[in-house]
Amino acid sequence: GMSIRDYLRDRFNAPTLGIEQTFRCESLPPRVCRDLALPHGAFGIAWEMRGRSYRDAPITFQRAYVPPTDRPLQILERFA
Repeated sequence: GMSIRDYLRDRFNAPTLGIEQTFRCESLPPRVCRDLALPHGAFGIAWEMRGRSYRDAPITFQRAYVPPTDRPLQILERFA
């Protein structure tokens, strides 16, 4: 029940002080298409998130895939 950011902050004194995000529209990898029951080669969004800590040191990296949809994508950032 704890986020990775909270865990790194509490356990290792490594808070997430900044986040960089990139979005790319691209053909999704075959395993992603299979797992999401999409046709091979379907396009979607590859979303990469990089967290940075003290002295701009990298602390986390995450990659998510967003399948094609007609719904808007809203990104909210909140830091406690």
